Amino acid sequence: DIMPHRKWTLEFDISHLPEFETLSQHTALPITKTFCFTDLMTIPRTETRVMLLCVPMIGTDGTFLGICGFEISESYFASYYAQPTKVDHLTYLFLPSPSEENSIDINSGFSCGDTDGYYRAPQGTLTSHAEGHGLYSFRGDAIPYLGITDQITLSPNNPAYTLGVLMRKADYDLEKRTETIKNVSLWSVLLIAAVGSSYY
Repeated sequence: DIMPHRKWTLEFDISHLPEFETLSQHTALPITKTFCFTDLMTIPRTETRVMLLCVPMIGTDGTFLGICGFEISESYFASYYAQPTKVDHLTYLFLPSPSEENSIDINSGFSCGDTDGYYRAPQGTLTSHAEGHGLYSFRGDAIPYLGITDQITLSPNNPAYTLGVLMRKADYDLEKRTETIKNVSLWSVLLIAAVGSSYY
């Protein structure tokens, strides 16, 4: 019950797949070591941005027959991987690891928000700076963010990918102030109760 994209003609034009030549030469390797993911690309004559999982098809005699696989679209990623959370405006990132250590290009990967619906994806290139306690600040967009990142490997033929969880710095500062006020209020009440008890 999977319908092909009505404008999809990519399978007949290998110039859109820079990985084609590499995969066609890996026919002797076990199939578990030959697959790879492409960079994020736009399907020709559409606005659909996708990442392709490519697996070489190899005959029993070792002949390379072509490439099989499937696409992961930007809209699918945003809807399927949205996470339930009580934190407002949380953003999740999945993108190729940056060539520069302190810089990530949001447009090179996927992002999603929470299951409550609307979220604003960060824009452009973000630079990160360590803030302590494992947190990093991300700037470059009109809205500054705080968050954490980690690296994962999906395929032996791909570089590492970066996973990130970001929240708006303004939301973080508000949560921190609210928590501080709660703690100060609690200690004040305890101190007053202790003094009152000692007096009586």
